[in-house]
Amino acid sequence: MKKLSGIFLLFGVLAFAACDGDRDVDCEFFDDCDGGGSGKKSTISVTIKGSQYAGAVEIYFNNEYKGVTTGYYVSPPSCDANGSLTLDVDPGYYTVTGTWGGSPISTYSNVNAIANTCHKVHLSL
Repeated sequence: MKKLSGIFLLFGVLAFAACDGDRDVDCEFFDDCDGGGSGKKSTISVTIKGSQYAGAVEIYFNNEYKGVTTGYYVSPPSCDANGSLTLDVDPGYYTVTGTWGGSPISTYSNVNAIANTCHKVHLSL
């Protein structure tokens, strides 16, 4: 019985201290070394639908500029394909927009970035 009560006490202490910014506890038990969450990332890889190169396309996640993609593919390639814009992001929902020549060309809303997963976004010109 004494051992069982000790286990409950340990569980209570850990639950109370969970992900509170205490680096030693968070890193060892909760994979949260910065105190800001699980620390797990998702990946979004962006390419363009097309068979011919037509120039670089600027990419925005939630209206924030992230870079360019020069990867043109008829069908979605594997993540991190040549010319893709591939970024690690925090899990959550994103709106991915491509612009070409200063004008928006394609938008994907509600891209659900799940931790430890690569999400392919294949924008149309």
